[in-house]
Amino acid sequence: MKKVYALIVLLSVIFSVSLQAQVGSSCVTPHVITALPFDSVGMSTANAADNYDASPCTGATDFMSGNDYVFSYTPATNELVNITISGISALSGAGLFITDACPDDVSATCIAEETGTMVDLNSGGVNLVAGTEYFIIVSSRFYLFTGQTTSFDIIMQSCSGTPVADFTYVADNTTLTFTNTSQNAVSYSWLFGDEGFLPTPDTSMSPVHTYAETGQYVVSLTVTNDCGITSTITDTIDVTCSVSTAPDAGFTYIINDTTVTFTNASTNATSYEWYFGDEAIVLFPSSTEASPIHAYNQGTYTVQMIALNCFTSDTFTVTYTICLSNLPVADFTYVENGMTVDFTSTATDATSYGWFFGDEAFPLQPTSTDANPSHTYTSYGDFVVTFTATNACGSHTITDTLHLVCPGSLPSAAFTYVANAGVVSFTNTSSDAVSYQWLFGDEIVLGVWMLANIEQSPEHTYTTDGTYTVYMVATNECGTDTTSQIITIIGTGIETVNINSALNCYPNPVKNVLTIETEGAAFVCIYNILGQVVYQYEISGNIRKDINVANFAKGVYYVKLGSIVSKVVVE
Repeated sequence: MKKVYALIVLLSVIFSVSLQAQVGSSCVTPHVITALPFDSVGMSTANAADNYDASPCTGATDFMSGNDYVFSYTPATNELVNITISGISALSGAGLFITDACPDDVSATCIAEETGTMVDLNSGGVNLVAGTEYFIIVSSRFYLFTGQTTSFDIIMQSCSGTPVADFTYVADNTTLTFTNTSQNAVSYSWLFGDEGFLPTPDTSMSPVHTYAETGQYVVSLTVTNDCGITSTITDTIDVTCSVSTAPDAGFTYIINDTTVTFTNASTNATSYEWYFGDEAIVLFPSSTEASPIHAYNQGTYTVQMIALNCFTSDTFTVTYTICLSNLPVADFTYVENGMTVDFTSTATDATSYGWFFGDEAFPLQPTSTDANPSHTYTSYGDFVVTFTATNACGSHTITDTLHLVCPGSLPSAAFTYVANAGVVSFTNTSSDAVSYQWLFGDEIVLGVWMLANIEQSPEHTYTTDGTYTVYMVATNECGTDTTSQIITIIGTGIETVNINSALNCYPNPVKNVLTIETEGAAFVCIYNILGQVVYQYEISGNIRKDINVANFAKGVYYVKLGSIVSKVVVE
């Protein structure tokens, strides 16, 4: 048993000595870097040991809990270096530590450190003193069950110097010319303080920038040296304006297929904003060039250009069509069949159509959008037909006057009459007529044809002596004819309609309920002052009817029973 134990101890010692002898496993056998730049890929702490769990660096206690791979480097001259560790496989993180002695040496000083989880590690600029041996330790972090080894890549390079960002500027109103006076820099990133959301830096060395408005802006310059070390400077700049003349925006353009070349004709402007009309989302100008070129798809677009100076701005807008085919040419023919007309489009290069047939009461939208519509008119006569042919390039409109001639004869209106005191019998002597309308000249509202009598030869009773103009309109499908005669009525006396035994209305004036007493057989109609029927009912015999007029508009109304009319005031 003692022999077995002794063998185990011996193997452990041999393994430990072997591990300690592995290059990079400790400060005794470090991986010596002899010259810069130095880079190596696919390295690992797997063959190293967990020799160092603490060092002068503050993050070492946690991030040195795994195996430690040790490099050493002794600069021949004072040197500024940068070290980058990438390709780290340890999910729990890793650490980069630079010391001027082995980490377990009580005299060791932490020169630089960088720790992190699932990120690359970069030392930044580290100043090394000539002749001093420095130890560079890459250590994995042992955390729960994540393991204590990691693979990694290393790059170590000498830097030309620590970058120092600095700049000056000269202002010409809102245009500023910046001069870069930075040191030890190879790249530049400018933010001028007016970029808005998601700014894009200017990477020019010494840029020129024009502000759209006056005010205070924070300008930031970040410079980077050849080792990736950065330096940033910011300055608050007052941008002022001494201009007092407004710009005058304007431009011309040339269309070549789907490409439009714009030529700026603005005056007194220092900057420009273009919106080409095909933007899906308008957050920023599509172009800030003076005279841009823009490619479109086929369609109609409204282009807006804003010319600005530090004093104010001016806007110029143009709408044009990008077309890859011919403009349409509108034309049509038609065939009449009585009052029905069949239209046929003979337009060329059209994709849609619009028709107005000339008899629309409110021609706001086309009556038909068919290519070949059929339309039936309600009367004969002259009608102006308007036809529009359209495609993506534009539209073309033509008009034509349609003459619908009635196949028969126009009616001829005529009548005679016989008056017996206030009772007049009219005899219709019209020819070629199928319907008639009569106005007797004593209507409540004169000239309202909705109150017209439509009998062929009516009888009418006048209630007051006087002179009246009687109109009669004779109608057939070809049109109408109107005739009139002046008749004189004598001997009727004046009928007091409100106390007529056949029609009695009370109270008068009335506010809520109107009582109407009637006798006979007829329709009782109530008209407003415009001659419109607002209430009607049929009677037979002696009837008393209460009518709620509370919702009637205040004013004068007429209650009509046959030829008897009673005036009622609703309050």
